Amino acid sequence: MPKRKLPKKSPKRANGEAKPRRTSREPVSEIASTPRPGAEPGPNFVVIRSAAGEICRIETGLRMRQLAMEWTYVLRNRRRSGASALTNEAQVNRARKALESLGVADEALTRIAGAGVVEVSTVFAGESSGWEARILPWEHLLASATRYQRSGKAITIARHLRPPVSPPGIRPPQKVLYVESAPCGLRDDFSFDAEERLVRLAFSGDGGGSQIEVVAARDPTRDSLRRAVADVQPDAIHIAGFDAHQAHRVLPELRDDTTARQATSKLSTSTPKVLDGYLLRRDDGRPDTVSADDLAAILNAAPLKPALVSFNIFNSAARLAALTVARGAGAAIGYQDDFSDRLSEVLYERLYWAWCEDKEDLLSAFQYAWSEVRQRSTNLGGTGVVLWGGNSWFDRVRSEEPASRLKEKGSADRKRILSFPGQGQPQELITADVKPHAALNYSILHNSKEQSVFERFVIAKPRGRVHDLGVQVSLHLADHTTAFEITSTPDDPLWSDTPVDLAKMISVPLISPLLRGLRDSTKTLITVRVGWGPHVVYHRTHQVTLLAIDEWRDDDENRRWLPSFVLPGDAAVRRIIDAAQRYLIALADDPAAGFDGYQSGEADDVDAQAQAIWTAIVQDFNLSYINPPPGGADSSQRVRSPSAVVEARHGTCIDLALLYTACLEYVDIYPTMFLLSGHAFPGYWRSEAAHAEFEKVSPADVVSPAPRSDEQIEEPQSGETTTRRWCPWTAEKWIYPWLLQRVRSGALVPLESVFLTSRTGFDEAIEEGAANLSDPAEFDSIQDVRIARANEVTPLPLHGGRS
Repeated sequence: MPKRKLPKKSPKRANGEAKPRRTSREPVSEIASTPRPGAEPGPNFVVIRSAAGEICRIETGLRMRQLAMEWTYVLRNRRRSGASALTNEAQVNRARKALESLGVADEALTRIAGAGVVEVSTVFAGESSGWEARILPWEHLLASATRYQRSGKAITIARHLRPPVSPPGIRPPQKVLYVESAPCGLRDDFSFDAEERLVRLAFSGDGGGSQIEVVAARDPTRDSLRRAVADVQPDAIHIAGFDAHQAHRVLPELRDDTTARQATSKLSTSTPKVLDGYLLRRDDGRPDTVSADDLAAILNAAPLKPALVSFNIFNSAARLAALTVARGAGAAIGYQDDFSDRLSEVLYERLYWAWCEDKEDLLSAFQYAWSEVRQRSTNLGGTGVVLWGGNSWFDRVRSEEPASRLKEKGSADRKRILSFPGQGQPQELITADVKPHAALNYSILHNSKEQSVFERFVIAKPRGRVHDLGVQVSLHLADHTTAFEITSTPDDPLWSDTPVDLAKMISVPLISPLLRGLRDSTKTLITVRVGWGPHVVYHRTHQVTLLAIDEWRDDDENRRWLPSFVLPGDAAVRRIIDAAQRYLIALADDPAAGFDGYQSGEADDVDAQAQAIWTAIVQDFNLSYINPPPGGADSSQRVRSPSAVVEARHGTCIDLALLYTACLEYVDIYPTMFLLSGHAFPGYWRSEAAHAEFEKVSPADVVSPAPRSDEQIEEPQSGETTTRRWCPWTAEKWIYPWLLQRVRSGALVPLESVFLTSRTGFDEAIEEGAANLSDPAEFDSIQDVRIARANEVTPLPLHGGRS
């Protein structure tokens, strides 16, 4: 499972660092194949069918390659695409037009929408042949195109990849191989205990006494994994660990070790790429990223091919899962990009349980599992979970509503009461996987609705209700201890499910004087105890770092909280606005002029207000530049409140940007923060209409023009366009071309706020702000303060006075 690592270290905004250079890609070996005579659908076609028969047939080729590239990008940024009703509508229209360009008529979409289950079928004739049919995210495309026709009804989309050899049928699982690879010290930062426990529980059904054998292979090499597959001859293989793209992010030595670059190629450009693959271990302990083709061969090493291979790792659908089926497996499951750890546990626990119940109907098991996932998240539109099969999913006769039958059985299982094992240990039935955040500060707790201190807190147990399972958490703050307790009762549905995810339930009160007044980082302890009646299931003390309240974490997980450090209520902001009033009167040549935001409807009036604020800071407050104060971690930076900047008469680039941004927000002009590699500066929207465009823009609106010929199209790799953790007020590199157009058209105004310290004019600051955006490689992201406020990202209670 792709567990989340501790937040990555990033350069402070005052000192950028060059990104490591990657190498390019080498050709992937193809699987020699000759399509069987009369095989459907044929190597040059994709057939979409339902249980009633064929719905439409689509030719592969240039147009599908264009759409495969475009929609792969859209999928990886789907969360912003689904941020509002407006973007949903645009997404539906875009998807329908895309399918129309492939020849899919409205009548076919109507049949797809009403089918409930559809199969996308193609023939495998080698990895470089017809790759567009496998790469194209059909799940996202078809779900988006039929959204309104389905009227909220779910649709299941399964893939059929006809392999060169006859695949095995789906058979009841008797032997399971659990593969877990986390070499090179990754176990220090990632835990897989709950995942393995859930796999074992799901296949055993009741925590013990099952005839299904689960064998574990931990940190294998290529050879040892091949031997394990050949020896066990598993019916199911569960893959946990790291795909090649995530491995290259978490293991720097993979970028530096030339022998670990065997999964890269030399292209006509110098742009480096990492091929899809899986992280294993070499004999000498070093990391080994195994290509999708090589891994597929290893997983099919036994004479009896696995009925199912489950890839619980990122970026595994397009090649890892597909090639595993092409090599002989009956079915495989993978993710198009990333997927929630919490939801993946639900998915596979339900899938394996349902498969054991329905024996040979894996599609019904998948439908049931996916319905359970949907109940736990409302943001799954077109999520890239892909089920591949070597045989058509409609080859066997399926009973009516099999998923509903499984749902009824699952509900009954959850109502039974679990009893303590008479002769055994409680850990035989219940385990806890607990991981606090390594570092916490007020901004993280302040902006989390659940105010959780845990990155992970999962209890794995069999299905059924449990009585008197208690959780105690104590956070020690100097001479004060803050405690949280919760105890299960048989009638509480929370405890009848598995896994039980408590991370978002365990909170720390924000009124603690130490948390609010902490000015220097300090280490403290969190003690966790999980007990079942008098028996201890888990008891451990964890060390965490509490960061100062004014410390901003500039890492991929917490960078998004920067708007909380914009403090429009700070007393210094009111002083600046009062001083700016006379400059606004002079600029407007109107003694009645005031700071009224966008009320006049004129962009020039907005500019006058922004310029008056700028002039007041330059002329009346005499600020100078200073380097950032020391932080508690390499990825952290101490920031000063507006009052601290004004009183000390100096600030860093981010202090000055936050100061000016706070002033704009105070007068109801919509500010932004631009983040570059090693720098930050503010901006503002010149009209409410321009801001509204930003609110609804999605990656689908910004995708580069489609290549015009096959020579311009290169098969994309899965991890190439993956973004960081999504939030509505942040847009990353994908938006750069769109932003540049808005800057050039005058809809968006960037300013170099460091010029506040050199008595530079407003127009020169705008010119320099635009120049800051000249290099797309330096652009990191833009954060919109107004959208952040709408999403309850509020200013921190930093000291400095209130207006």
